[in-house]
Amino acid sequence: MRRSAPGSGMRRWIRGRRCFPVNAQVGWAGRGALRAGLAHATKRFLPVWSGQLTPHVLRHFCASSLYERGVDLKAVQELLGHARVETTTRYVHVRAEHLERAWAAAGGRVAGRLGLTGEGS
Repeated sequence: MRRSAPGSGMRRWIRGRRCFPVNAQVGWAGRGALRAGLAHATKRFLPVWSGQLTPHVLRHFCASSLYERGVDLKAVQELLGHARVETTTRYVHVRAEHLERAWAAAGGRVAGRLGLTGEGS
């Protein structure tokens, strides 16, 4: 039996419904509220990004930022609600500097273990 992604039951329930109350004047916000609010804020505060910054782009940015700051890939997977880690790897964009630091750290550990630097475990 295939396990559904975390939160998928809630997404099915929300589909076609008013999502959440905003306040007494506005009433209920629908499914497009985040997208519309983001588009409005982008147009006003980041006009260069107008039409390009979407909730999906923010998911990519957040996943990449979390991973770059040391959050485990499995934890990022859970936060995004992905059933498979392969999907999460498509969201995480790793910068060249991050790869270089990882290679340097791994090289230092190997050299230490081989006694080439006087360090090691």
